[in-house]
Amino acid sequence: MEKIYEYCKKGNGKYNEDVVGSTSNIACVIDGATDVFLDEHKELDGIVNRYVNLLIDNVIKCSTQEKDVCSIVSLAIDLTYEQLNKMFVIDNYEEYELPTFSIACIKENCDSYEFMILGDCYILIRDREHVTMFNDERIIKFSQRNRDTLRRLKLDPRSDSSSINVYKSTRKKANSIDGYPIGSVSGKGIKNAVTGKVSKNRVSDILIYSDGFVDYFESGKIEKKQLFDRFRLKKIVKESEDYYENNDIYMKQLRPKQMDDKTIILLKKEN
Repeated sequence: MEKIYEYCKKGNGKYNEDVVGSTSNIACVIDGATDVFLDEHKELDGIVNRYVNLLIDNVIKCSTQEKDVCSIVSLAIDLTYEQLNKMFVIDNYEEYELPTFSIACIKENCDSYEFMILGDCYILIRDREHVTMFNDERIIKFSQRNRDTLRRLKLDPRSDSSSINVYKSTRKKANSIDGYPIGSVSGKGIKNAVTGKVSKNRVSDILIYSDGFVDYFESGKIEKKQLFDRFRLKKIVKESEDYYENNDIYMKQLRPKQMDDKTIILLKKEN
């Protein structure tokens, strides 16, 4: 795979919790979930940013091994756990208090591309004029539930609950039976990732991106196939910045960061 274009920009949070990395045979976007337990554990400030940067480095290092994409990511998670534990002694915390993340990763094999997705990262594959999206929809109902709850709280001045408690309650359901599968420091969610293979002869280009771009991409202002033209994509990315920064409706969203981190990578199949 040849990298054609890459973009990664911090939103209006303290840290950029998105990362991207690629080699000739693997590409990966990771979106770390904003820490919602810092009021209880100030000593963990910056841990999500540190974690995702360690993890992407380890995914790249492990990509040389003859393993499937989920095994490569799992191995990278194990290595990252050891490194992070030396910095923060993470064995002292509940797993839900530690970094969770969404991930989309694609690996090139001899005759196919295999991918895995966990959480709200996305993969688009173009075959000439046809574009197919691969994503993980399971987290959507929890996100919608949060938005509905926060909307009710905002409309009820008598409520003594806070938005951060809503997010904490959701985070505690990460990888639980009644919750949602997601990337975590133990790697237990990887076995529940959305996975698949696409024959090489059905692929011309690949696009991977984090959820920071979703609202604009789904706004009806663009066609998916436009995203595979490098020059048009650069323009679209620039247009999206204006959409997010000058959109009053978007900036009023009830979320930990009104403006999310945004990451995208465009890849071309090498002949």
